[in-house]
Amino acid sequence: MIDDPDISLLDECLKGNPGSLEKLIYNYQNKIFSLSHQFLWSIEDAEDATQEILVKVITKLSTFRKESKLSTWIYRISVNHLIDYRKSKQEDYKLNFEYIKNEIHNTQGIPKSTDEEKAIYAPLVRTSCTYAMLLCLRRPYRLAFILGSIFHLKSEEAAWILQVNAETFRKRLSRSRTRMNQFMTENCGLVKSANLCRCENRIDYALSRNNLKSLLEASRSLQSSKEWRLAEESLDASEDLLEMEKVFRNNPKYPFRKSFIHELKVLIESKKNSILEIN
Repeated sequence: MIDDPDISLLDECLKGNPGSLEKLIYNYQNKIFSLSHQFLWSIEDAEDATQEILVKVITKLSTFRKESKLSTWIYRISVNHLIDYRKSKQEDYKLNFEYIKNEIHNTQGIPKSTDEEKAIYAPLVRTSCTYAMLLCLRRPYRLAFILGSIFHLKSEEAAWILQVNAETFRKRLSRSRTRMNQFMTENCGLVKSANLCRCENRIDYALSRNNLKSLLEASRSLQSSKEWRLAEESLDASEDLLEMEKVFRNNPKYPFRKSFIHELKVLIESKKNSILEIN
């Protein structure tokens, strides 16, 4: 039998306990948003996708057969939704590694920002750059990279989520890791100090392109809320992560900003239809 800490909470949800349902959504909304944000890059698209996924989760709870942990099942629903999700605004640019290479080499400059501003903007430049690099991977490989290298899930669990066998997942993860590691080792100053690119040297360019606006707004919420910590995935301290992977895993964990809990209450209290099919 699978040891799942969420089973008792699930049982309470299925009994029609609104408070338990709110707690379940509260526990998972940031994790789903983290997955969606890294997959789509656009915060706005990720918020829309997260809300749609949460609706799917709560309307399908009664179909959960306990073949996996509830968290794994929720990730499967999330991945199935994202793989068919409309292209985000950034995906429409059809980015590739050669384009990213040319951009980062052509947009270096001595920043005019103060040290305090650099401390704020440099992490946002890094985050934006890593999300752009993720879009260079085709969707199945991007998901494999996010689940394996960023969320650090084991092969068997990630394979179940993606509905492929473990060997297929490992091949996708290996290929995506190899491609990402090659690119960052050749270009990123965070991975190899001899490389030209520095996050702080791209601040002025990013600000001129308005590339950091949504990330800056999300970052402000990090300063006033600790809910983002729920999005953090556990690390296996014994695992020797590549420097490339550490860059991705050290990005800020942005919170889901929409007031979905309030909207959920409205749905539950609606006389027209209950969001859960519970007798």
